[in-house]
Amino acid sequence: MKQSASPTIIVENASVQKTHTLSLNAHTTLAVVQGNSYRIVDSHGHSLANVVAVRDGDNLVLLYSDETRLTLKDFFKAVAEESCQVELTGENGEVFIVDANTEGVALEDGTELLYAHGDAHSLMAMVRNNRAVFDAFSASMGEGITGLVTWSPDASGGGSSSTGGLFFGGIAAAAVAVSSSGGSSSGSADPEDTQSPQASVSADTVTNADQVVVQSTELGTGYLVHESVTVNSLSDITAAADDLWNSTEITQANCIGQ
Repeated sequence: MKQSASPTIIVENASVQKTHTLSLNAHTTLAVVQGNSYRIVDSHGHSLANVVAVRDGDNLVLLYSDETRLTLKDFFKAVAEESCQVELTGENGEVFIVDANTEGVALEDGTELLYAHGDAHSLMAMVRNNRAVFDAFSASMGEGITGLVTWSPDASGGGSSSTGGLFFGGIAAAAVAVSSSGGSSSGSADPEDTQSPQASVSADTVTNADQVVVQSTELGTGYLVHESVTVNSLSDITAAADDLWNSTEITQANCIGQ
């Protein structure tokens, strides 16, 4: 079988454009220069599909299919001092920008998960050897997720206490919108619950006629929010137009609700 052409890393600034080859099935490291922007494209010039973006210290690590990996060395040092960004594939042909303002979700191994987009099965396969990222995806996706998905902390307002959220065909599942109703009874010796609830949804492309399955690690309310609504708090959801969000009560932890 003929192997696909290697993707290209396009490096641009105000005066020049350079290209580098991204080796397939290998780990490529590229030193970041302040003021440059970076795009990773396929042979047709389209942003390379199926990507997971992770912050590892000052480095930006991009994971692609077939064990292809790109480390942009000292990216976050560069963006702290001068404008610098990376364009990644996004929904409906749009791009997702990683820059100085991009915040992720802290993982168990000390890295931060920033963003992911692509086929659900491909994304899970790509991170199967990265336990921290795999666990974060599993918590968000649950079981039975197929089709094109986008993982972003924006669906939950970001921050290290959240597991992020997944978008499906214009509908976003916001993990931050699952409000815990737990608490200790009077006289209980149980320790205070400081663990944030973790929400997951299960769906393909969602339309108004479709049904979405959602579950959470705690009791509360699960919300589905249209991708046009920026969610930083519960009031952002409830203040939106009625046709841009929906909700369901979660009356049992780790049980499916619709």
